[in-house]
Amino acid sequence: MTIFKDRKKIAREYKERLEKLTASKEPKTFRGPKKKRDKNLTI
Repeated sequence: MTIFKDRKKIAREYKERLEKLTASKEPKTFRGPKKKRDKNLTI
């Protein structure tokens, strides 16, 4: 029973994370430029 409960908790957390990502599209746009800046710094 504990395994099923843990799976349910993980499923809830996963769904919440997906909802946050879909709801907040702004962070995704900010992540793009940051990755490019990191590449420039490494070069």
